[in-house]
Amino acid sequence: MKKIKILIILLLIATVIIALYFKVLKKEKMEYSLIKVERGNVIQKVSESGKVEPGEEIKLSFRTSEKIEEIFVHVGEKVEAGTRLVKLNTSKLFSQLDEAKAAVEVAQAQLDKLLAGASAEEIKVSETTVTNAENSLHSAKQNLEDVKVVAKEDLDDAYNDALSVLDDAHLKSANAFNVVKSVYITYFLRADQVTITVKDNRDAIERELNKMESFLDTAKNDSTTENIDLALKETKTSLTNIFQALVIIRQTCDDPLYRDAVSSTDKISLDTQKTNINTAISNIIDSQQAISSVEATNNYNIDTAAAQVLSAEGVLNKARDELLKLKTPARQEDVVFYQAKLQEAEAGVAAIEIQIKDATLLSPIAGQVVEIHKRIGETVQAAEAVISLLPENPFQVKVDIYEEDIVKVKIGDPVEIKMTAFPDETFTGRVIFIDPAGKLIDGVVYYRTTIDFNEAPSGLKPAMTADVVIKTAFRENVLVIPEKVISKKDGRMTVTILKGKELEEREITIGLKDSNSLVEVISGLGGEEEIVVPK
Repeated sequence: MKKIKILIILLLIATVIIALYFKVLKKEKMEYSLIKVERGNVIQKVSESGKVEPGEEIKLSFRTSEKIEEIFVHVGEKVEAGTRLVKLNTSKLFSQLDEAKAAVEVAQAQLDKLLAGASAEEIKVSETTVTNAENSLHSAKQNLEDVKVVAKEDLDDAYNDALSVLDDAHLKSANAFNVVKSVYITYFLRADQVTITVKDNRDAIERELNKMESFLDTAKNDSTTENIDLALKETKTSLTNIFQALVIIRQTCDDPLYRDAVSSTDKISLDTQKTNINTAISNIIDSQQAISSVEATNNYNIDTAAAQVLSAEGVLNKARDELLKLKTPARQEDVVFYQAKLQEAEAGVAAIEIQIKDATLLSPIAGQVVEIHKRIGETVQAAEAVISLLPENPFQVKVDIYEEDIVKVKIGDPVEIKMTAFPDETFTGRVIFIDPAGKLIDGVVYYRTTIDFNEAPSGLKPAMTADVVIKTAFRENVLVIPEKVISKKDGRMTVTILKGKELEEREITIGLKDSNSLVEVISGLGGEEEIVVPK
């Protein structure tokens, strides 16, 4: 009975634990919600308040600098809204348009090729490229080994020559010592200062000779490059000291007490030893320089061969990557990338087409031409007055637009107008003029913008208040996401998408934002992703 009670208690505990586990797991799974990327329309708007003012003469201008090709009206002529007034030369723009359309074709072809995958011929060519790269790498590695072998042989030869030079230097030094010893025994037997000088220098030569023998024996018995280099260095020093001792001994032979005693033959013999020692010093220096030259040449040749190996490895890796890319089905990320390139190219075409359209100045209002400021063939600068019009409507709406918003506004943009005096009505109009000169209001730059009524209401009076909404841009059937799902960091814009069962950060490029906090996605998303909505 007691065992049954214990079992029941354990089952209850297990039930509680399982319930808590699923509750926590469910909570973890519900830490975020998802939305799907969709297509929709984005309308960009600028809202502002202004006042009704009497209609004034407006001066129309172009956005770019170019020569005037045609003028379609004359002073005093009455025109309707949309009437062609002036046209700029567009030959450069049409040339740019052809290039932009070609870029669209290239981008489309790249996307189509990516989606179609590589052909058997392309794969075969790529495999051949890999094989050739492997052969080139093998040859480069073999060449590096050959260069190292030759380098070792050349360096060994240089050090073997150095041993011969050391032997010769030792022999010349021994001969010099024997000559000095003979001269000393023959002529310098007195207990004077000259004899002491000769003896001291004779002993110095003997010490240097013994040092040379020691370093030479070490270099021969253990002929490492370090031992030979040290022997060359110390031998050069010893030879220099021997030469100086010979110079002093030779000078004592010309001392007044010994000038006539020392034979000319022995003096000549001492001079000969000086020459021999000097030659030995030169040979040592030449040997050291030869070793340095061989080492420098070897380093250059080995470095060059090693660089060729690295280059061949890079070529092979690239060839393998290309082959793998050809054999691997297109990744969604690559598809999105090339779709973005296509969209970018298409946007370039659209931008140039807009410039071509803007190269013809249209009347934004119904009115009368009161002045033409330029002639055919003259170059007009951006924002420079070309034609002045007097509007037909007696009233206009004037608003001051903040500098951050004015860059979105352009001549001809449609406008919705609401007025306090007409609370139940919404009027329409369009932007007809933007004053290029800004003005400072409370420390902020604004630009006076003129809006014409499409049909002005009767009873309109100057100074009436008007609330305007300018539709500055419109995108139809584009990818849209809520602005709140976008993260901004270090100048990058990213969203988090659910890919399989994992979360992935994706960088995006955005376009228009509308008043409903929807954002156009230009690149980075393909339209099928599910995006995480942060809590």
